Order: sequence, then structure tokens, then C-alpha cells
Amino acid sequence: STNINGRGWPAPVTVYTNRESAGCSLTSVDGRPAIMFATVSTGGLFYARSDDAAGATWSNIVEIMTNENAGIYLDLQVINGYPAVAFGDSDMFTYVHIYYMRSTNSTGSGQWDPPVLLATNFDLSFYFSMANIKGRPTFVYHDINDCLYYLRANDAVGATWPDATCLDKQVYDWATLSLQSVMGEPAVIFQNKDPRDTRYLRSLSFPLDSQVNWIAVEP
Repeated sequence: STNINGRGWPAPVTVYTNRESAGCSLTSVDGRPAIMFATVSTGGLFYARSDDAAGATWSNIVEIMTNENAGIYLDLQVINGYPAVAFGDSDMFTYVHIYYMRSTNSTGSGQWDPPVLLATNFDLSFYFSMANIKGRPTFVYHDINDCLYYLRANDAVGATWPDATCLDKQVYDWATLSLQSVMGEPAVIFQNKDPRDTRYLRSLSFPLDSQVNWIAVEP
């Protein structure tokens, strides 16, 4: 936007051409807009950070992974000063995997660590959300069996991960969800299955991976 009220917008800027995008995500990395996107035709996962703070020009586009099924859903975030991405892939939409990757530098322009497999299950949904919770990368995701999972890395880098914890068993299949840090504690918004409504769930205290330490705020 050209003003803080969002009432004026310039013409869109083309970042990448001649590719069909499978998924994309936007965040601010070291003071500049940055995006992660996947292509269908060539099967690549790409990262781009603007040349300027306004996002007027984009000249540095890096392919961080070649995978024809990667990028069904993407979530690009800055975790402890480094860009990181969560992404899903599938084998012809029949088997879903969720991965985590982190850049080795603060701008994302160099090498990226190898992807870490976080979850793999025939019943996984494509949708998930990532946030920095108390200094560690953290996820929420769900499956088509209505379970909402919470997963926080064992370390600040995201090198190792524990088993996921099921926080709720009434999540609507194939609905999006969002994880954020609220007053220093993880909180998630999700769609309930029966009755069909929107619900908010917030952690009360450590340990965060214990179901008893979460409180639901319902309509």
C-alpha cells in the first residue's frame, strides 16, 4: 500500500514469470519483504527477498529444493533471526508430509539446512501453521480424523522434534488454522467440527506439550 490505511495501492510487481505457483507465503526478513513459493511445472521450492524495503525490485531468487510435489501449502517465518519455512508435499494428493527448513544466514540468500520431516500420515490435512514460541519453531496441524496437533522443537534451530500432542479432537477436516504467541504463550484459532464454529485455544503455562495446560475459549 502507498499509505498506512491501505487505501492506495500501486501496480503489482512481477517477482517470477512463466511458472504456475502451487503455494506461496510472505514475511519480512531483515527489513525487506521476502517470499517462498513453489512451482508446479518445474517442481521447485523458491525463496526470494526484495532488493529494497518497499519490494519494488526483485533480482535474487534462490531455488532451495527440487521436489515436484513440494509446496502444496507454505508458511514462511523468521525464527530467531533466520528465515525458516514449513511446507507440505504429497504423492499425487494421497500421502502428505510436513517438513521444516531453515536458512543458514539471516537473509536467506545462502544455503538452507536439509529439510526435517515433522509428520507423515495418509490422514494428514494440507493445512498447518508455524510460529516462534518461546525461542523455538512450533507448529499446529490437524488430520482428517479431527485431531489438532501441537509440536514444538527441542531446540532453537529446529534440528530435533518430539512427538506431537493432540490438543483437541473436534477439528473440522480441511480447514485452515493459525498459531501465534499471545501474551507470551501459544494460542491457536481453528474450525470446530460439531457444532461448526470458530474456536480459540491458548496455553496456560509450561509444559506446553501437555493437554491439561491449555484452555479453550468457545462461543
